[in-house]
Amino acid sequence: MRSALILLAGLASLATACGTGTGTGNGNGGGGTPVTDSTWSSTATDFRGKNGSRYTYTCTPGGTVGSVWGTGVYTDDSSVCTAAVHAGLITLAAGGTVTIEIRAGQDAYVGSTQHGVTSSDYGSWDGSYVFP
Repeated sequence: MRSALILLAGLASLATACGTGTGTGNGNGGGGTPVTDSTWSSTATDFRGKNGSRYTYTCTPGGTVGSVWGTGVYTDDSSVCTAAVHAGLITLAAGGTVTIEIRAGQDAYVGSTQHGVTSSDYGSWDGSYVFP
């Protein structure tokens, strides 16, 4: 019985060491909240103010374009998956997994057209994210 407990404890330590979690809580390797139920309409507004934290989103293949504001730095209410296509990290057809880092709000966001996605300009907004 004791060896089974040691084995279970060892497996838990191994899982932690191997990085089975997909997010970091503070941008420096801390424990965080992975986003596992993301959709193409998922945003980062729930993480506003957690500057430096990183979160991972899984974007399913065959995505649909959502609203995006900014280029490089995106408003936190922008579709994370669509912004990832805009940034050239994934495609609508294939989807993929992306990580964002929460940032403070910006005074302005500049839109552009990249990789078949057009993002919009926006003024001051309280929260943002980047793809690190």
